[in-house]
Amino acid sequence: MDQTNRPNKPADVRGGSLSLIVLTFWIMALINLILAYVAFGGHSPSVGGDAASSAMSTAFEKLFMIAALMLIGLFVAVFLLIRKQGFRIALIVVLIVHSFLLLTILSLQF
Repeated sequence: MDQTNRPNKPADVRGGSLSLIVLTFWIMALINLILAYVAFGGHSPSVGGDAASSAMSTAFEKLFMIAALMLIGLFVAVFLLIRKQGFRIALIVVLIVHSFLLLTILSLQF
């Protein structure tokens, strides 16, 4: 092929190794998934009330966990679709803020 028709290499692959931005994003996504699991996992602080309030608080916890996981999934999908470095760095920053919010939720439980 000539120089003008040669296909471009993917933006996140440099000589067989992942770039620092991609590696940082996947580490932050994994940390967010672990924090979401711990923050909304098995710990239920509202045990001991009546049945209706316990069921409603458990339902809200599960709803917030689903929303947090869907938000992380949305960030991963956008990261995979957009190849511009500025947007990817912005998504890493948003994941960092999201992890601090999950840590805040986790600290309120104990």
